Amino acid sequence: MIRRRLTAADSMVVMAAFVLVGVSVGPTLRALAFRGLVERAVAGVEALRGHALDARARGGAWPTATRAGLAPPELGGVYAGDSALTFPGYALEWRTLSVVEFLEAPATTPSGLPGDAPPASVAREMIPSVRPLGAIVLHSSNTSLLAEMLARWGPGASFVRDTTWTILVGREPGEPTP
Repeated sequence: MIRRRLTAADSMVVMAAFVLVGVSVGPTLRALAFRGLVERAVAGVEALRGHALDARARGGAWPTATRAGLAPPELGGVYAGDSALTFPGYALEWRTLSVVEFLEAPATTPSGLPGDAPPASVAREMIPSVRPLGAIVLHSSNTSLLAEMLARWGPGASFVRDTTWTILVGREPGEPTP
């Protein structure tokens, strides 16, 4: 039986093979890990959205706003623990917002007499109305995650600012972002 020792050249060939395998597999593994992060974030946002809509339907108001990582008290039975909305790579936050909308006032005649209405060229009076909205904020320093969330829901329903992505809850589809 012939025994052969590994020479320095043989060791270098083995090391080069490991490096090539690592270089070719590394990006694929990172891409899979990122896809997993995005899917977990999407599932977390959808779950929080659903629970908040249910709480509003039961109680008539949006859940109480909280800090990043904390679940609203109204959702305490759904999320346990002090950092229920903190996950590896991101944290979720529930907020409530007030949106001012201008609605067209009902048409009236100044004196109540027929024919005393203003001409058609006069714009109708607009009355301000305040409407509450909910919002889910995703905090992350991973700008790729923020971009993926924006691409998934679109700029009509969500927006990115600094290290946060925000989606409005309680808007009508197609309504512009305030």
